[in-house]
Amino acid sequence: MGIVRRRFFKQYFTEIWLLLLGTMAITITILSLFLYKSFEASTIRTIHKLNRESLYETERMNEYVRRMIRTSGMELFSEPSVRNLLYGEDLGNFEALLGIRRIDSVRSMERYIHSIYVYNARENYVYATSDITSSSLETFADRGILDLIDRAKLPSGLIPLARFVQTGGKSVPVHSFAFHSTSAFAPDPSSVLVINITLEWLSEILQGDLSSFLMIDEAGRVLYHDDLKYFLSDLSSEPYVERILSSREESGAFTASVAGTYSLVLHAGKGGLYFVRIFPYQTVMADLRSLQRTTLRGVLFVLLFGVLITFLLSRRLYRPIKRIVQVFKSSGLNEEPGRDEIGNLSRALESIVTKTASLEEFQRTQSRVLQKEVLKEFLQGEMLGFSDAKTLFREYGLPLKAEEPFKLAGMQYSSRNEGLAEAAVKTLEKSFPEGRVCLLQIEEILLIIMQEKGEGMEEPLVSGLEDIDRGIIALSGEIPEADSIPRVFPVLREMVKFGFLSKPGSIMLLESGKKRDLSFEYPVEIEKQLLAQVRAGDTTGAETVLINFIKSASAYKYDLFRFSIRRLYVSLRALLREVGGGEIEQAGKETPLDSLPAEPSSLQELAAPFVTLIREICFAIESNRRARHEELSTEVERLIQENYSDPNLSMQVIADSLGFSVSHISRVFKEVRGLSVADAITDVRLKAAKRFLLEGDSPAKEIAQRVGLFNENYFYTLFRKKVGLSPAEFRKTGSQDKIKL
Repeated sequence: MGIVRRRFFKQYFTEIWLLLLGTMAITITILSLFLYKSFEASTIRTIHKLNRESLYETERMNEYVRRMIRTSGMELFSEPSVRNLLYGEDLGNFEALLGIRRIDSVRSMERYIHSIYVYNARENYVYATSDITSSSLETFADRGILDLIDRAKLPSGLIPLARFVQTGGKSVPVHSFAFHSTSAFAPDPSSVLVINITLEWLSEILQGDLSSFLMIDEAGRVLYHDDLKYFLSDLSSEPYVERILSSREESGAFTASVAGTYSLVLHAGKGGLYFVRIFPYQTVMADLRSLQRTTLRGVLFVLLFGVLITFLLSRRLYRPIKRIVQVFKSSGLNEEPGRDEIGNLSRALESIVTKTASLEEFQRTQSRVLQKEVLKEFLQGEMLGFSDAKTLFREYGLPLKAEEPFKLAGMQYSSRNEGLAEAAVKTLEKSFPEGRVCLLQIEEILLIIMQEKGEGMEEPLVSGLEDIDRGIIALSGEIPEADSIPRVFPVLREMVKFGFLSKPGSIMLLESGKKRDLSFEYPVEIEKQLLAQVRAGDTTGAETVLINFIKSASAYKYDLFRFSIRRLYVSLRALLREVGGGEIEQAGKETPLDSLPAEPSSLQELAAPFVTLIREICFAIESNRRARHEELSTEVERLIQENYSDPNLSMQVIADSLGFSVSHISRVFKEVRGLSVADAITDVRLKAAKRFLLEGDSPAKEIAQRVGLFNENYFYTLFRKKVGLSPAEFRKTGSQDKIKL
C-alpha cells in the first residue's frame, strides 16, 4: 500500500501544477480507475488467501471428525455389550439395555453425534440410542438404514453418506458412517454399526452473514449448505461447480454467476470433498465502488483542495483492508481493545495458527490411540479390509516397519506388571534409539512388541522385569515380517495363559514351549478314578488324582483346558447334589462355576475350589453313611422289641427281615450301639422278665417261656449272671423303687 501511495503522490503533485484543469481531471479519473482495478485484484487475492486458510482449517476439522468417528466405531466394536447387540441371538432385556446404555454414553460424550444404530443381521433387528425406538428392520422408522446395511451402496473407505433422518416429525440432515466387520471370523459380516453425525460442527465454525458455505463431493452433490433446501442437491451441471471439479489445484478463487448473482467463489480440497465459500461480488467490492465515485467527484475540487482530497483518498484506500478485518470479526474473532485494525488482523492470524497447532497435537494423540487399537485388531487376525500388513501399517501410520523382523514378549496382566513393563519399555527406548518398542494390553495379556536393528533387546527387557511376581515372561523368536505376527501371537498367548503351571517369574522361549494337542479328548478315565476316590471318602488320594487331571488337560489349548476344568467341576457339583450335601443354587446366588478363578496365578489357586468341594462331598458321604447306620440300628432294635418272646429270634432272622447279611448287621449295630445283636436280644428279654417278676406272681418257669427262653435252667443261670440275683431273690426285693428296670 505504501508503494501505491507514493505513486499516487508523485502523479498528483507532478501533474497538479503542470496540466490544465481538464487534463488534471482526466488524469485523476484514469488513475482512480487504475487504482480501482488494482485494489479489486488485490482484495480478491487477500480474501482468497485468508479464506483459503479458513477452508483448510475446515477441511482439517472434517478429517478430525472422521477420525473421531472411526475411533468411536472401533471402540464400540470392541465392547462386549455392543458386540452382543451386533451378533447375539435371543438377547434378553438386560443384555439389550446394557448395549443401548453403552451407545448412549458414546453419544453423550460426542456432542455432534445425532444417533447410533446397531443392526443385528441374525435377528434382522435394529437397536438404536434411547431417543429412537428400536425395532425390527421392516418397522424401523429411519428407512435410510437400508442403504447403510447394503455394502454395495456404500462408498469405499470411511466416507460419510449424506442423508436426512426423520426425528420428531422433522427432517434432520446428517452424515452417516457405516462400520462392517471385515474379519473372516466375524460371527455375521452382514451386521453393521451406524453413527449419524449432525452438521452443527460445520455451522459453528462457519458462522458469518457475508458469504454462503457449501461442501460438495466429487460428483457435485451437496453434502452441506447454509441453506437447508440445497442439502443433497445435485449441482454438477452448474458452471462454477464444473470449474471447481475440473480444477487440478488444491485451492483457487474466481468470479462466476451463482444462482443469478455475480459472485466471488473461493474453494479448497481435492479428490473427494470440496469446501466452497461464495461472496456476492457487489458486497465484496462495495467500498471500492464508493472509492471510485469519490475519486471522480474529487476531480471538481482537486484544484482548490488537492492536498485535502489526497489525504481523504488515502484514507478511503484503506477501507478494503478494514473490510477484511470486519470479515474476521463476523467469523467469531473479537478485536482487542487498544489495538488498531491491522493489529487485530495480525492477532486473528496468530489465533488461527495457535488453534491449528493445538488441533494437530490433539490429532496426534488421537492417532496414537487409534494406532494401538489397530495393532490390537491386527494381532488377533483382523486386517480391517487391507490385503497385507504392509498396506495396513502404512495407511494408519503405525510406528513399526512391516517388512522388518519383530520379537514379542508377553506376560499375565496386572497393575504391577503394567508399571514394570512401562519402565522396561522406556529403558529399551533409551538403550536402542534406532529400535521401535510398543506396549499393548490385549484382554488379560500384557504384550511388548520389539523391533530393532541388531541383537540384544531381550536381555535388558528381562532384567527390567525381574520383579515380576505372577506367571511367566514368554519370549518369541525372530518373526521375519509383520504378516507372520497373527500366527505367532495366539501361541504366545497360550503360553502366558498356562503360566500358572510354571514357577512365578520364569522365562520361557516360544520355540521351547509345549505344543498343544489339537485333537481334544476329555480325560474320562481320570475323572472316573477321581470320582471313585471321592465316593470312597479318600480325600488325599482324590487330591493326587486331581493334580494328574489338571496336568493331563493342560496338554490341549487353553480354551479346551478351561472346558475340561469346568466340566470336572460340574461333575463334582452333581456328585455333591447326589449325596445330598451343599445347598442347591438358586436365583441370585453363586452358580456352580463362580468359585473357579478366571485367570489363576498358580496351580494351588486353581486346585483350591476343587479341594474344598472334594472335602465337602466326602463329609456329606460320611454323614449319609452314619445316618443310614443309625436308621438300620433303630430297625434292629424295633424288631427285637417286637419279637423278643419268639424263641427262634436270632441275628439271622433279623438280617433276613431287613434284607442285609448277618455280618453287615453285626458290624453296623456294633459300630453304632457298642454291643452285639445277641447281647441286645438278651438285654431286652431280661428287662421284660424283671417287669413280669415285679408285676405278678407267675412262676419263673412261665416267665422264662414268655420272654422266649424255654430252658428254665438257662434262664436261671442267665438271670443270675446279668442281674446278680436269682429270679426269686429279685422278686423278694418287693419294690420297683429299689430296682431300676
